[in-house]
Amino acid sequence: VETEGLSVCRVRLEVPVYGWLSFAYQSLTEIPYETILTQTDSLQVLDLSYNLPYWNPALLGRLEKLSTLILDCNNYTSHVKFPYMPSVTTVCINKNKINNLPVFVEEIWRKFPNIRILSMMNNEAAPSYFNGGSLTQYTDYRRLMRSAIQLHTKTCEYVRRLQR
Repeated sequence: VETEGLSVCRVRLEVPVYGWLSFAYQSLTEIPYETILTQTDSLQVLDLSYNLPYWNPALLGRLEKLSTLILDCNNYTSHVKFPYMPSVTTVCINKNKINNLPVFVEEIWRKFPNIRILSMMNNEAAPSYFNGGSLTQYTDYRRLMRSAIQLHTKTCEYVRRLQR
């Protein structure tokens, strides 16, 4: 548009849309839902690591496109209650306070039915050489996880067949 010899550009401002949003290392005392929930249609990766308080992640269930949830070092225990999030395929919950593997894995399978990657290094329930676990403990952990994955896969296949 020209106004008295001057060119004027019209700029359309939009709210930015992010595929990845990180609030890691910000010493937050609560989940910043106000910011996060503006991205329900686009957010694919959310990193809430290293914010120490034990947060209730209930409202994260509104993130319909989220595929990766990173919750490292936030004091989560085996009894954390997640919302149902079928789009999530990766959960990283390293360096928390998870000490009861069967309880935690049951919650993960029920709330993240399409999970493919679960990283829980440096938790008591996931013993390894790196966190003081013995080879026997690590082997038992791997066997339990392999069995849980096979059972989860068979259950999902059965449910899919029933739905057809």
